[in-house]
Amino acid sequence: MRTSKKLYFSKYFEENSKNAKKLWEGVNQILASKSKPKNSINCLEDIDNNTKQNITDPKEISNTANKYFTNIPGQILNKRKYHGNKHFRQYLKRLNTNKFIIKPTDSKEIEQIIKEFDTSKSVGPNSLPPKVLKLISSLISKPLADICNKSFITGIFPILLKISKINPIHKKDSKLVISNYRPISLLSNIN
Repeated sequence: MRTSKKLYFSKYFEENSKNAKKLWEGVNQILASKSKPKNSINCLEDIDNNTKQNITDPKEISNTANKYFTNIPGQILNKRKYHGNKHFRQYLKRLNTNKFIIKPTDSKEIEQIIKEFDTSKSVGPNSLPPKVLKLISSLISKPLADICNKSFITGIFPILLKISKINPIHKKDSKLVISNYRPISLLSNIN
């Protein structure tokens, strides 16, 4: 079955090598064939007005997890003992006179980085599987190098690469309680 799939897609990509739309349809066919992760949360307990209720709607589960994880920094800040208002420069005793310079990257450096990608790692949003990136690295290395260099020159990071996919991973005890999960961020591998 694997051999026939490989032959089918090899022939498909060869026949459609000059049609970008068909190429992406082929890539999406390969990606869509992957099954959903088995560790997704199916049910969470939520306490509302001192009443426990089970949440099973995936959108509500996502919103509950998001609300919980985004409120943690505020809770930590509220527990801190120092509430001063000193400017950060007051804590800098000695100024650092050293400077650093980032040399522009080139397509060869980008290809080398892609070559070292771990193909067993999961991909985040706006990503391609590492195997696919390795295959097309010579085609995309120049545009990626241009994007990197422009980002350093302008100080602006591409917005689409700022998006991450958060996967809650179960740590301990009941799987119904969101505090028993830890969030893992999957960034785009192009990032």
